[in-house]
Amino acid sequence: EMRFKGVFSSTDDQTQELVGGLRTSLARAGALLREDGRLESLALGPAIEAGGRQTIDRLQQRLRDPQLDPGAILGTSKDLLEATAKHLLKEHNPAVVAGDMPGVVGQAMRAAGLTTKPSEIDSTNAKAVAALRQQVIRTAEAVTKTRNTGGDGHGHLEPTDVSPELANYIRHLRLAAVTYLLDEVKRPTH
Repeated sequence: EMRFKGVFSSTDDQTQELVGGLRTSLARAGALLREDGRLESLALGPAIEAGGRQTIDRLQQRLRDPQLDPGAILGTSKDLLEATAKHLLKEHNPAVVAGDMPGVVGQAMRAAGLTTKPSEIDSTNAKAVAALRQQVIRTAEAVTKTRNTGGDGHGHLEPTDVSPELANYIRHLRLAAVTYLLDEVKRPTH
């Protein structure tokens, strides 16, 4: 509403002082008020694709926190893989519109040349490599479903029924999958 009323383009000193105060308050709350009046999240939240590699690094650091409860592990695991997939997709095929989780993982892997078809993999272990890559996609599906029903996403107030042991397994699996994806696409031929 303020944008449409021209508040941000006003040259009035009092209005600009108020807008400056608003910008400061929003910055403390984790948001950037741009010159055109649009808000941009500076936090980890749902704007996963905004930060690229920096977002991936922050999410990896958060996921390594031993104090995370199972719900937070599920949510951060899902967000980490989604951020990684969107980062890879943007790097390797920026024209493609990123889909939602878990589909964006397969999209990103295809864009980065990480096929899951044995006939397209140049290796004596093509079937095994394809199966392992397919597991990245399958675990993305499983973690997304689990997070949507019991993780810290979608406004869940009840604790998840995922055990701490399963949550730790998911944590390590997700960290390994992200490391694999980022390292594999750096190789000269994959």
